[in-house]
Amino acid sequence: MRCDCCPTINAGGWNEPRAENDHAKGTPMRIACPCCGSRDRREFTYYGAAVFLDRPAPDASPQAWDAYLHLRDNPAGETCDLWYHEGCASWLELTRNTITHEILAVRAIAGGAA
Repeated sequence: MRCDCCPTINAGGWNEPRAENDHAKGTPMRIACPCCGSRDRREFTYYGAAVFLDRPAPDASPQAWDAYLHLRDNPAGETCDLWYHEGCASWLELTRNTITHEILAVRAIAGGAA
């Protein structure tokens, strides 16, 4: 199954996604920045799961560091992610559903709004 708003490649090159569309709902994904209000997701950079904040102690075992650096889940459904907002230099933790693209919660953890 192909999503019409995602880029695909064909013999002539890339087919660009439809402007202002993000997947299933056909509407742009917007993130409610605590500092700036509702903003287009293109102003943000995704940095991965929020478990990245749970850094092992400097003297933790090599196994703990290996798990922290290399083992990542890729769940379908509700996740907590880290996003960086270029507009106000804020780090945000988003709780979102990766299936529906619904954003359930936004929390400032550092930067302009923290």
